Amino acid sequence: MTFAEIELFIYLYVVKEMMIVKTITKSDEFSVVLIQWLS
Repeated sequence: MTFAEIELFIYLYVVKEMMIVKTITKSDEFSVVLIQWLS
């Protein structure tokens, strides 16, 4: 795997996790923390 592929895999994994968390908890605060952490 190239670095770009690994980066894409991590990004997709995080997005999936974020969507699951939002669906279960409806927690906007958690999403904001994740977005800040990613940027």
